[in-house]
Amino acid sequence: MTELPDRALPERDWVRSTLCQAADCVEVSVGGSEVAVRSSKEWDGAFLRFDRLAWREFLAGVNNGEFDRPPNQPPLPPTSRLTATDQI
Repeated sequence: MTELPDRALPERDWVRSTLCQAADCVEVSVGGSEVAVRSSKEWDGAFLRFDRLAWREFLAGVNNGEFDRPPNQPPLPPTSRLTATDQI
């Protein structure tokens, strides 16, 4: 995973879920051998870059429920959520 400013990518199409009804969504762009992910509210800011294998493994984990919170746990407060500028 690499974090770079948008200008490091050639012009590309960004898509977001049709379920996104606000400006606070995730956008994804697939190009060549990589997948880029950014915040829709900071479209000219930083983004995360993944190779296609890492992206497929992430999506498989999402689909398998690996990142689901147990039902008895409250949601994370907004200040504790990771942003594109956080060190991971």
